[in-house]
Amino acid sequence: CRWGNIKALPGANRLIKHLKSSRVPAALASNSSRSNIESKISCQQGWKEYFSAIVGADEVESGKPSPDIFLEAAKRMNADPSNCLVIEDSVPGVTAGKAAGMHVIAVPSVPKRTDEFSSADEIINSLLDLRPEKWGLPPFNDWIEGTLPIDPWFIGGPVIKGFGRGSKVLGIPTGIVEHII
Repeated sequence: CRWGNIKALPGANRLIKHLKSSRVPAALASNSSRSNIESKISCQQGWKEYFSAIVGADEVESGKPSPDIFLEAAKRMNADPSNCLVIEDSVPGVTAGKAAGMHVIAVPSVPKRTDEFSSADEIINSLLDLRPEKWGLPPFNDWIEGTLPIDPWFIGGPVIKGFGRGSKVLGIPTGIVEHII
């Protein structure tokens, strides 16, 4: 897979498996071309087979922020747009989802910039924060209030001081960080 180094957002695999096991249809609508979308998702086990519809920007008149992509996805699934839930990480995507008459959850790729996503119906920091039952979907069956069983995280970035050997479980690099001025 040429996109093999691309990792799914934390919580994406959990969400897709949950929707699939709950028999909730889902579409993937992106400003990328259809061939790029299919190439990227082929790297994620089970994703390509799961989606009821895949719509690329090259298949509609206008990409996001136009609602065309989302309206086409709803059409391919025989779904009323007002019954659709869009999960988006971009401002143009949120704009497109709202213009399509859909409910929109924003998962900003830059969490500190949530003010730009104010037109979304809900803003969450991560797919791990998603509560599907708020939107009429089946709740996660692995959710225990205040606890979320997940696979170990692999966090990149600076080394964090004070985590010791146990940090390998979280994927946090260990060592001493000194401030250099």
